[in-house]
Amino acid sequence: MEELAERGPLTVEQEAELAELQPKAQEWQKKKEAQAGRYRGGKVAADRVAVLEELAERAAGCGAEAAGGAPAKAHWQRKGNEEKEVRAGWEAELPRRLGRAAVARRGGVRSWRR
Repeated sequence: MEELAERGPLTVEQEAELAELQPKAQEWQKKKEAQAGRYRGGKVAADRVAVLEELAERAAGCGAEAAGGAPAKAHWQRKGNEEKEVRAGWEAELPRRLGRAAVARRGGVRSWRR
């Protein structure tokens, strides 16, 4: 600014050029501000994603430490599923082995469960 002040007043040509360029400069400034707003919005979103990813990693780390009981839980779930499959097999097999009439007299296949 001081350099411009030392140069003195604008010439007529410079004033005309300034008048011509001012609306364009204002338009460019508006575009720049709008783009900066979008950039800030994207940056805020990117920062939030980074924070959420860090929280997810922490939660996964805590889960891994507390997962000492996870193999036992998986084992018992497998055992339960195996038992369900065995029961389903027997429910299908009983009428064939005992005869449908005998199973019906006993109240159906499900009544054989304990």
